Amino acid sequence: IIIDHQNNIENSYYTLIDDNIENISDVLNIEDWYEKVFEKIPIDLFTLENIYQLKLASKNNLSNKTKRIGDIIFSIIILIGTSPISLIFAFLIWLEDKGPIFYRQKRVGLNGKIFNIYKFRSMFVEAESKGIKWATKNDPRTTKIGRILRNTRFDEIPQLLTVLRGEMSLIGPRPERPEIEKMLKQNIDHYNLKYLAKPGLSGW
Repeated sequence: IIIDHQNNIENSYYTLIDDNIENISDVLNIEDWYEKVFEKIPIDLFTLENIYQLKLASKNNLSNKTKRIGDIIFSIIILIGTSPISLIFAFLIWLEDKGPIFYRQKRVGLNGKIFNIYKFRSMFVEAESKGIKWATKNDPRTTKIGRILRNTRFDEIPQLLTVLRGEMSLIGPRPERPEIEKMLKQNIDHYNLKYLAKPGLSGW
């Protein structure tokens, strides 16, 4: 049950209660409630205070150091654990068309800084000869081995090296290519807020 105590949608607080109306289980402001229920942040309700809180959170040294240690430990574990399969995929990628094993892309990261990510190549060498565009489901530019890599997301494994370099994290918003970011900024309000967080492999 949701009760609006103030009848003001921008500043209201919601009380989540169980069958016993006097037993309050949690109190959330509208932004936190929206995020908890819909797993999205209500950008239209953002205020300068919200943005300031995000900026402070992005500079929390203890939190960032703890996250960084976790990124390094888990990246090393995953890289070592998947190394036998990575070697097999690397050979199969080369065997299919004798092209490069890895694919490099420029992405936009923390504070809008451009950096390079590496993936196992899942498309034909000339896949972007007609220009840059998003990959689609059953993309005809994808190789046979590339379909397996994409379906298992194993093509992302080399990005762990970028995590070790400190340019990405295991958890964070997916970084996009500069060319695509130009379009996203035109269509998504407050898109630049994304730059407050280090990009990650996980996405949301």
